[in-house]
Amino acid sequence: MNSNALKKYITTLLVLSSIAMVSFNSFASYTQVSALISGFNDCGGGKNNQYFYDGKSGFDNCKIFVEDSNGTKQYLSDTIAKFDTDGPNLANSGFTASSTYNVVKSDWVFTDNVANNPTGTWTYNEDVHTYPDIRFWTAKSSNGFRLFWVIEDTADTTDDFCIAGNNASSIDNLNFDCMNLAVSVTNGQWVSPNGSLSHLTFFGGLCTGPDCDTPPNPGIVVPEPTTLAIFALGIIGLGVRRKQAMRIKK
Repeated sequence: MNSNALKKYITTLLVLSSIAMVSFNSFASYTQVSALISGFNDCGGGKNNQYFYDGKSGFDNCKIFVEDSNGTKQYLSDTIAKFDTDGPNLANSGFTASSTYNVVKSDWVFTDNVANNPTGTWTYNEDVHTYPDIRFWTAKSSNGFRLFWVIEDTADTTDDFCIAGNNASSIDNLNFDCMNLAVSVTNGQWVSPNGSLSHLTFFGGLCTGPDCDTPPNPGIVVPEPTTLAIFALGIIGLGVRRKQAMRIKK
């Protein structure tokens, strides 16, 4: 294969790879899952709160963690911000932000404003992925709260690890295999477990690199366009070197 033909082949390969990547992302679907935790507050409850309390009190120290199958504690998210309800309009509610991250109240928009806010939807950063990312959120009411997150909707994740929907029981999804599938999101829904909403708390901030900008696909590694380009240039370079070597031998 001569140099021009090789370049044309690599160009075609890059175009087809890009189309495949776009098609893959376009058809990827996601589903929201949840878990019910009863008896105490999300960022309170002291040592009895085994998913949020890590030995230190205070809003900034509230984290989401869970033990894996080896009994090792895995940290999944830091606390980002909390909205305390004050009437139906959550935009006018009390706001607490973690000092670790640079977020403000106006970063969130709540589209459903009804009496007591038992259900609703939220949007973060104008629906554009950013840092800190959001991976979990809680809706607190009465003596319990519901934890929400989003996973990629595949047969493996929904059948083997998680039960989809906003009504899972307390133990169904509270495990590392399911919680570790949480992806970065910019919007979501809540359903308070006992009617009137007390507050919403958002968690995340542990993303690194491109995961902060685009939703990752758990368990699937897709080459980035830059990687493909470098790979293509390497092949072209090998072809040129081979042609030069052939000329030297003549």
